[in-house]
Amino acid sequence: MTFFNHALRRANLLRNAAGNVVSAAKVFYVAESAAWSIRHDGSMITGELPMPSRLCFTHRGILNSVIHFGSIHTFCDSRGRVRIPHSSNKVVVTWFHISPEDPRTQKISELDRAVDQWHTSCEITRDALVQFGVPPEKLKVIPLGVDITAFNPPSNPEEKTALRALLGIPMDALVVGSFQKDGEGFGEGNTPKPIKGPDIFCDVMEEIAKELPVHVLLSGPARGYVKNRLDSAGIPYTHRYVEHPDDLAPFYRALDAYLIGSRVEGGPKSVLEAGACGIPVISTPVGMAPEILDGVNNGFVAEPDGLATRLHQVLSDASLREHIRHEAPKIIEKHSWSSIAARYAEELYEPLIREL
Repeated sequence: MTFFNHALRRANLLRNAAGNVVSAAKVFYVAESAAWSIRHDGSMITGELPMPSRLCFTHRGILNSVIHFGSIHTFCDSRGRVRIPHSSNKVVVTWFHISPEDPRTQKISELDRAVDQWHTSCEITRDALVQFGVPPEKLKVIPLGVDITAFNPPSNPEEKTALRALLGIPMDALVVGSFQKDGEGFGEGNTPKPIKGPDIFCDVMEEIAKELPVHVLLSGPARGYVKNRLDSAGIPYTHRYVEHPDDLAPFYRALDAYLIGSRVEGGPKSVLEAGACGIPVISTPVGMAPEILDGVNNGFVAEPDGLATRLHQVLSDASLREHIRHEAPKIIEKHSWSSIAARYAEELYEPLIREL
């Protein structure tokens, strides 16, 4: 980081802290200013809460309130530096997923002394946190949410046709989506991030492409590894960036299926976003996927060696895809941000506010 960038970042944090001081909020959701996903979560949650709340990027300047660190990174960074708020506050910390090599798992007992309530989005992470020493009674599982006003099925077949035309995708192709960052850094991403499973995704697509006319639709930064693998295998693909998370909705509507090959996840949000758009999801057993995908109405969970079989099943059966188009949005509706924010208020914030 250059001196100028460091000074600018510090000035922005000071300005944000000043905003905290004068705010009338009782709940402060701390996000990373540069973190697209967590910042979007915080914006959606605070926008739906029934009590005064504020999305911010620092815990500085906050007194007598509930401070929710929206990810473990905002509470304890990769160097182990813990951001301890003023003692008049109550502290909530979200930990979405645990990487096996994360050194913070060895500090959980120490971190727990500064936390009033832990939160995660799935049972898999909950069980892991308990194994590492988080007291079960201090841990709540509330899933991620989705904006169902933005993510919904195509209104008619012509809409899907028009979207594919805009993206330059052949009408007779079977389109499989992948909209995550799965390469290291924010450059080309030619080095894969193993926990995101880009190798698994490519292995499955190479197997499927032997029998079916597939086309891969990609979004997100650092997709170089996947694109290189698809190029080598002669599998056609389209890669587009978006400015805002909700801008992905039309991409989902252009799909026939969405494939997740991750090894570790806290969500992923794509399980909800694809389902809300009526798109079948085929996923490894990670994050929220086992709790949402039912094998009938919205998609399938399979180990890596079974993903190709399930994806082939979906792509080969138009009636199954049509069934999921109708049923999946009904399942996902309970994950609307308004419903999820109500759970945050009732299960996380209101009990702590009463203790202030």
